Amino acid sequence: KAAAGNPGLQAAMQRVDQARAAAGIAKSEFYPVITFDPSFQRARTPPGLSNNNSNHSGTGKNGGGNSSGSRARTGNTIRIPFDLNYEVDIWGRIRRNYEAAKANAFASADDYQVVLQTLQADVAQDYFLLQLYDSEIEIYEKTVASYKTQLQRTQKQRKAGIVGQTDVVQAEAVLDATMTQEIEARRNRDVMEHAIAILLGEPP
Repeated sequence: KAAAGNPGLQAAMQRVDQARAAAGIAKSEFYPVITFDPSFQRARTPPGLSNNNSNHSGTGKNGGGNSSGSRARTGNTIRIPFDLNYEVDIWGRIRRNYEAAKANAFASADDYQVVLQTLQADVAQDYFLLQLYDSEIEIYEKTVASYKTQLQRTQKQRKAGIVGQTDVVQAEAVLDATMTQEIEARRNRDVMEHAIAILLGEPP
């Protein structure tokens, strides 16, 4: 869950992807580059008209005009021009660029693994500390309950004149100190819980 939701790890993964893409672009310079620019055109030729008029003189009749037209035509024109570019790597420029990009990709991948391992280690460490504070809190709860019982017993003994006021004050001091330690343990547990939430990419 931490690997899926941690912003720092996601950023590291993006850097790995960018570095690998850059290496791929650098590697492509070793090969010829063919550029196509195809085009398609469809044209329609309108029909042409031709008029043939003739007059015939005969027995009182007139000859009318005769007209005929050519049919409309539709034509397709397809062009597929292409350019072929290739750079001969005489001085090794392309190879050096590719090696540098590949090295950068490997370094980014190593950075990602470092971030991932650090994240996993932090989650594990904080989780075990959280369990430790849970155990401490449980012990403090039992100890506080025991000291409260002891304080009540000492107060009864004080009223009976068996012990002095100093014994009561000491019992109260021990109880207060233990309660303070319990509060501190609970505060530390909250801190660990918040730290784990941050590592998981969740609000504390």
